[in-house]
Amino acid sequence: MWPQAEHHLLGVLGFLCITITLGPLGFVQVVVVVLVVVVVVLVVEEVATAAVVAEVVVEEEKLVVIVVATTVSVAVVAVVVVVVVVVVVVVVVVM
Repeated sequence: MWPQAEHHLLGVLGFLCITITLGPLGFVQVVVVVLVVVVVVLVVEEVATAAVVAEVVVEEEKLVVIVVATTVSVAVVAVVVVVVVVVVVVVVVVM
């Protein structure tokens, strides 16, 4: 838990440094890049989680859980993608 808190703190300090160095537009561009990276990581994690659940379930022969896990993964990815698209559109409009 603590290492994550340290990463968040470093991230905030990094964003502050970027904002001071590049100005608001540079900050916005960096935020968009970070959001894209986060989405990619989330998608990979969700797919990996769904794959792990699918393997476990195949061993237990319960197909219902596979469907639920895949549906949840798709829903999470869809929400994240929508949020990123909205943020990118807002950024483009603001620019």
